[in-house]
Amino acid sequence: MEQHARYAINKGANADELWGGIPVAVFMGDDVQLPPVCDTPVYISDCRSAPSNHGRLVWTMFDSAVELTQIIRQNESEQQLRDVLMSLRNYMTTPQQIHWLQQFQRHNLRMSHGPELLARMDEQALYVFPTHHLEWQRNKTKLLECNRQPNHPVAKIKAVDNGRHAVKADSNKAGGLLPLLYLCRDSKVMLVVNLKADWGLYNGAVGTVIDILYKDGRRPSDDPAPLPGVVLVRFPG
Repeated sequence: MEQHARYAINKGANADELWGGIPVAVFMGDDVQLPPVCDTPVYISDCRSAPSNHGRLVWTMFDSAVELTQIIRQNESEQQLRDVLMSLRNYMTTPQQIHWLQQFQRHNLRMSHGPELLARMDEQALYVFPTHHLEWQRNKTKLLECNRQPNHPVAKIKAVDNGRHAVKADSNKAGGLLPLLYLCRDSKVMLVVNLKADWGLYNGAVGTVIDILYKDGRRPSDDPAPLPGVVLVRFPG
């Protein structure tokens, strides 16, 4: 469940009061979405850990709620999709809705729109996968396609974890950084931070790697594999 908090300025804030005496508005997402990772939702009374129970006590201090009923992100042209998603949520999908969904399967799209549409989808669409394994299989396939072109070697970039305090951590504990990253020219990459929104460099922006530069004439095929000096990425606009 995604939660966003907005804080109002209060000069008389008291450190002994909940939230320091500052008025807080919490904007909730859809509470039928997936629960928090390795935690329990705030609306479940039997929590597994002391911090979760403390969070629930804080949550119970909110004394008012407003339900927003107007749908903003989806317009009337998406009414059918909206109805199908609601029926999936409630386990009330009809045969007609299932038939409508089936027309978007790849082999049906090929028959109705031809291979050109699938080719554009393959290059431009954003794919969402339920597991990291399926995500990697997709990325590996696209890397190998790029690698078939001349002068497109795949760079195998291994995280450096030297130093007294260095620890080997998985991606979830390292701010999304991968212990082993594969890149080559024409690879698609996504920003995960807001660098400069005015330039379109925001979280979620997708760019294309146009070159990978190494210092002192090194190459990605060297052993051990060197870290690149610069990775150049082109973003639309």
